[in-house]
Amino acid sequence: MSNEIGKNEKIAEFVAEAKVMGIAVLPPDINKSFGPFTVEIPEGQKKKAIRYGMAGVKNVGSGAIDQIVAAREKGGPFADLNDLCLRVDPHLLNKRLMESLIRVGALDAFGKNRPTIEAGLDGALGAASSTAKEKASGQISLLDMLDEAPALDAASAGRGVAEQPDWDSDTLLGYENELLGFYFSGHPLDRHLSRLRPFQTTTVSKLAELPEGTPVRLAGMIKKFEVKLSKKTGNNLPLVTFEDQTGTVEFMLFGGMYEKMEKPPAAKDLVVLTANVTFRGENASLRAQDYYLLDEAESKLLRGLTLDIDLDAWDLVKWDALHQLILDHPGPARLYFRCTRGENGSRRTTVLEPSDLFTVAPRAAFMDGLRALLGGPRYEIVASRELPRHRKPFVRRNEGG
Repeated sequence: MSNEIGKNEKIAEFVAEAKVMGIAVLPPDINKSFGPFTVEIPEGQKKKAIRYGMAGVKNVGSGAIDQIVAAREKGGPFADLNDLCLRVDPHLLNKRLMESLIRVGALDAFGKNRPTIEAGLDGALGAASSTAKEKASGQISLLDMLDEAPALDAASAGRGVAEQPDWDSDTLLGYENELLGFYFSGHPLDRHLSRLRPFQTTTVSKLAELPEGTPVRLAGMIKKFEVKLSKKTGNNLPLVTFEDQTGTVEFMLFGGMYEKMEKPPAAKDLVVLTANVTFRGENASLRAQDYYLLDEAESKLLRGLTLDIDLDAWDLVKWDALHQLILDHPGPARLYFRCTRGENGSRRTTVLEPSDLFTVAPRAAFMDGLRALLGGPRYEIVASRELPRHRKPFVRRNEGG
């Protein structure tokens, strides 16, 4: 991995592969990370893991890393933010570098949440800078001779900062993506996967393995959208950056798709695409055929919803609640009940298909109510598998001039 530092997509692939192989990849840690990625055995465990290297964090230079490691090896682990700032040259620990380390969790070992540590950063850096200047001018040489450390004001050193509210998941993951080049501790789409996966016939990470022209359906979100102007023709070139839980892919909206849209794509839109695989050199891309917002896809592409119901745990109150939930959310998707009864060794399962009156629109409100009633995502969504026809490879004109 260390050989790929600076190549974020490669590192992301290696991290994903390691997780599939059951190898833990540990986050950067100010008291355990070095510049490169390293192998360690976490405390209390026997299995080896990979520790993320500080050189893989944006804005963190080799000079600062060398000093951090040297100070740690000389004086032991850093106790807190103030201890770190006092023991490393303040000229190397600038605010931008420190914010980057905080935001990817490298200072989580200090026992406070990231916003609280960051709120104390100015005070800690200021106190460390003042101490360094006093040492340089000889003002505290007598104290050093008496083996006494300078008494720093707790608030100015960042120790008196009030506990700050933690960042929400989107903010935390956004910082990780910005500074590591990928989402490390999770993904913004994780909480939407139960809605997205039924539509996916493949994922972005697998596009490069497919022959050109292969029809696919992807589900994820818009990461970025911009309209460029062709220098050659003067035409609009709508460029979409699409992201799913495995990676990103860029593609143009050709064939008048953009002009026909009631609302242009926007960052964080949850969408479902049908497309054909294309290639730009070695990089996979898409020729989009259909574009749906997720709510629209659930109305047009869903064919059924199978609910898992444990009859031993259900009563008339729950059946009435389910009936009302269905009546409140009418739509095109058929409902099926997969009912089970009995002890573990003799459980019996029967699938029931209610009348045509039991059809729903499984949008967010319905799905939230269903999860609450079932005690979790105990259902299976069935989506249409109709895809565009296979397209033969075609020669792409250089529309960008």
